Amino acid sequence: MDQGLAGALDSAWLCLCGALVMFMHAGFAMLETGCCRAKNASNVLMKNLVNVCVGTLGWWSLGWAFAYGAQNGNGFIGTTGFFGWDFYSQDATTGVITPVTCNGEGCQSTMLSWFFQWAFCTAGATIVSGAVAERVKSPTYAAYAFFMTSFIYPVVVAWTWGGGWIASVLDVGYMDFAGSGVVHLTGGVSGLAGTIVLGPRKGRFVNPEEFEPHNLPLVVLGTFALWFGWYGFNPGSTLGMHDGATGALAAQVAMNTTLAAATGGITVFILRFAILRKYDVGGLCNGILAGLVSITAGCGNMECGSAFATGRLAARSLHAAPEAEDRRPRGRRAGARLLRHVGLHCLRPLRLGQGRGPLPRLERLGLHANRGREQLQDGHRRHCHRRAVHHDHHDHPLGRHPVHDRLLGAEAHRHAAHQRGGGGCWHGLAPPLPAEGLRLGSSTREGDGDGDERGHHGLRF
Repeated sequence: MDQGLAGALDSAWLCLCGALVMFMHAGFAMLETGCCRAKNASNVLMKNLVNVCVGTLGWWSLGWAFAYGAQNGNGFIGTTGFFGWDFYSQDATTGVITPVTCNGEGCQSTMLSWFFQWAFCTAGATIVSGAVAERVKSPTYAAYAFFMTSFIYPVVVAWTWGGGWIASVLDVGYMDFAGSGVVHLTGGVSGLAGTIVLGPRKGRFVNPEEFEPHNLPLVVLGTFALWFGWYGFNPGSTLGMHDGATGALAAQVAMNTTLAAATGGITVFILRFAILRKYDVGGLCNGILAGLVSITAGCGNMECGSAFATGRLAARSLHAAPEAEDRRPRGRRAGARLLRHVGLHCLRPLRLGQGRGPLPRLERLGLHANRGREQLQDGHRRHCHRRAVHHDHHDHPLGRHPVHDRLLGAEAHRHAAHQRGGGGCWHGLAPPLPAEGLRLGSSTREGDGDGDERGHHGLRF
């Protein structure tokens, strides 16, 4: 095939797949926002956006160079390509920039590889935003995002995909087709380190019902968005589409990815129903994502039967995680809780209108919201202001939200009033109280809606 045509096909393919991987950020944002409490929704969304913006600067300035720059024999880290240097050639006479280099395999631009690998880098960094949701301060998270994309992830890539020392151990090479280890394990370990440093959310194991996800539709939407983006993540890792062989490989990868996701989802769903006799939509979402993560490394090197087995193994591992957590003492559950914190294992069916939010919670203490609502509003607002201005700086470690932020909403006093969601300091009129007995989805109580499957949707898994 003509080099120009082959290069054009490769460029179109990688630009498309890179865009699909970038769209996974929307899935992460929806999944994490749905899993957190309503009062922290805007803060979680903001951190997902900050992650992409700051991560892009880190990858451009240092990350690409450390990951894919020439290592000059050190086997540890790249040393060329900082700030996009030498990404293109410039004609000395006309000054025309040519961002294309050609060799025997075709013509590709370094900028094309930079864009595709940038999507992977920022996706790996975003995993941590779910692990530390509702706890870490925004400046601290922004600093992490820059360090993760400019050094931690690039060094792992340099050791593996970049041809570093791990790729040469025992002369057997390193195989990770699309990044189960390079991307997901790196992000997962970073998230685990963050949860150990920050510790659990206040009251997480005292009143666990207060930490239920506030929006199941966002969780399902995020799951579908991530599944859709995975078709850029895995098939795009062929790194080209210039001949029939790479096209067939991409199709094989897409089929294996689909099988593992579907198998993981339905396996967890059946296991949860067999044990709890409840339909667990959250578990179904978790199983899908577990299948996707598990197939990422070998999707280009196995037949469909092995992909099916991989999805089942991932589902069984995911199903065992909460049981391992329950057997641990409360002070030593950080490792078992990791999947919960990254948004893959903290999903429960949504129930609205039963003591959720600050006003209903106070009603249970004897304060009737329809009587003295204005006084409650005013007192709550003044209390928020006092705590925001005079809070104690010694009740939390570096980077963790202070106690008043954890109670009222992550950095609620820093967010615009219209962005505070369901919690924080109310300004103006208080939002209307939810209707008594309101449910989203199938009913769990007699008389609360229609349908033949009333009572089958579980409250926890």
